[in-house]
Amino acid sequence: MGPSVYLYGDYACPFTYVMNARLDLLASEGIVTTVWRPLPTHGPDGAEDWRSLGETSSDLKASVEDVRRAAASLGLPFRLPERPPSTWRALLASEFARDCGQTDFLRFHRAVFRAVFSAVSDIGDADVLADIAEQAGIDLVGLEAALTDRRYESVLHEAESEAEEYGIEATPTVLIGRYKLVGAAPLEVIRNAVVRARQPEES
Repeated sequence: MGPSVYLYGDYACPFTYVMNARLDLLASEGIVTTVWRPLPTHGPDGAEDWRSLGETSSDLKASVEDVRRAAASLGLPFRLPERPPSTWRALLASEFARDCGQTDFLRFHRAVFRAVFSAVSDIGDADVLADIAEQAGIDLVGLEAALTDRRYESVLHEAESEAEEYGIEATPTVLIGRYKLVGAAPLEVIRNAVVRARQPEES
């Protein structure tokens, strides 16, 4: 099993969608073990448009094309929703899924990304999220109880505090040992960072 890498990301971030898939590929080869750290890019009410997540009008089209090409190289479907969905409930739900077991978590985690960038579903809608969870085999009664009592909100706040401590200001950001990769880094860049992280620091 490969070293742990920490992926700070959000379900509304298309570059996180790509980076997650790249790390999945490396995990399948035994090169890394991915640890998901939920980092909301906006509050519980969502964002008005994609520019509110840091994109300017002139950059948005180029960014979308970059993601489209990267997704195609991984065999991922990609469609950009009209506006960023609210991800707060989905991030909380993924923490519940994590406590159900790694298999349940990965199934749900990947399904949420597909819902956003393939089916273009509004994961901020409670019914839509429940459908995703049900199809992923998640206990709906337990999930609703967890969302109602807000027990996982502390996890999101902890991840935000970690991000501030490590100087993380954008999604996705990956921590690999002492190395930090910002954005959807290419596969070879990730591989090289893993190799370097395994080497002892020079005194």
